[in-house]
Amino acid sequence: MDTSYLSSQVSTIIGQLHGLFDEIGVPSHERETRESEVGYLELIIFQLLADFSQLFAALSETLHNQVRLVTAEKDDMTEEGKRIITTIKQMEASLDDIKTRNGHEVDDEDLKITFPLTRCLQGLKDKHLQISKLHRERFEQVKSESDRPKILERSRANNLQNSFKHSNLTHPISSRRSSRLLYLLPHQMRVFHLPSTFPRHT
Repeated sequence: MDTSYLSSQVSTIIGQLHGLFDEIGVPSHERETRESEVGYLELIIFQLLADFSQLFAALSETLHNQVRLVTAEKDDMTEEGKRIITTIKQMEASLDDIKTRNGHEVDDEDLKITFPLTRCLQGLKDKHLQISKLHRERFEQVKSESDRPKILERSRANNLQNSFKHSNLTHPISSRRSSRLLYLLPHQMRVFHLPSTFPRHT
């Protein structure tokens, strides 16, 4: 703080006192006493001004530090809001349509930084939870649809295997009939060598 103006004001007042002493004609011994008192007051005032200047500088620095800290906090909150908006837009882009289960659309016009920042961030976080839930449901739906053919194919294979086992258990094929079948299908069972004739059934 610049205290030169205050110092000049004090000096002007001290000069006025000396002039008044001259005009009154204060005796020299009394004038010395009065001037010493004025000088003592002048010394106190200038000391107070110096102390006040230092105190003001310290207070000013403290306030500026607080401004810098709060400004950094504001910037951090703003960046957090921008990151949330970017994430929401990326998740929206991965969906076919942007609708919640209740049929409400996520309004892109609300995806912007507004003040106060605390309320803005809370709103953005709520929208992020909403779109995350929708994104997760859509992912599970797509995953279920992609897995369905495999499940059906596996189920058919199991059914065919079970049917084949059940057929063998309930309708066993006789060795003679099996031999004839093998004989009729030589191109499928080439490892077997069957006789060209079979004994007649007696």
